[in-house]
Amino acid sequence: MAAALAAALLAGLLVLLLNLPGDGPGEDAAESPATTSEAAPTTGEETGPSSSAPEEPEAPASEVVDEPAADPLSAENITAFLESYHQQVIEDPAAAWERTGPTLRSNISREGYIGYWNDFSDVTVSEVQASDGQTQVTGRLTWVRTDGSVESAVRLFTLIERDGQLVLDSELDP
Repeated sequence: MAAALAAALLAGLLVLLLNLPGDGPGEDAAESPATTSEAAPTTGEETGPSSSAPEEPEAPASEVVDEPAADPLSAENITAFLESYHQQVIEDPAAAWERTGPTLRSNISREGYIGYWNDFSDVTVSEVQASDGQTQVTGRLTWVRTDGSVESAVRLFTLIERDGQLVLDSELDP
């Protein structure tokens, strides 16, 4: 009973803390261009190999076409990230913490995050609404607590890129 109360308090605190930075998504949008500028050197690196192959003018064009498919912010990659992240929070919340961004981390400590996810035996994400290039997407989370109780809600996820990989920067009520 006390564990359930503590879990409810932690969940409430997490929701409260994640809802406080109302400007967070705007700040995240500001971080995304910085991440985009990180992608620019990658593009520059790709220009190097294309310059070494001037005999095939079609090769640089195909490289440019391939970039969007490899874009971490493709709808397919976003959905795959959310599914794998939410599987990992159950299997290894300490490792999942490494896939979180600064907004989430500023609202909950690593220990609090791990403790929060240890109160659940399963979590699934479904109904993901993502489009290529979006940093904010919605999806339905279904949480199963260790006591067997089930909760489900639509959530707004804000994602950012870090070192070419997606990270979850925040998760809020839409």
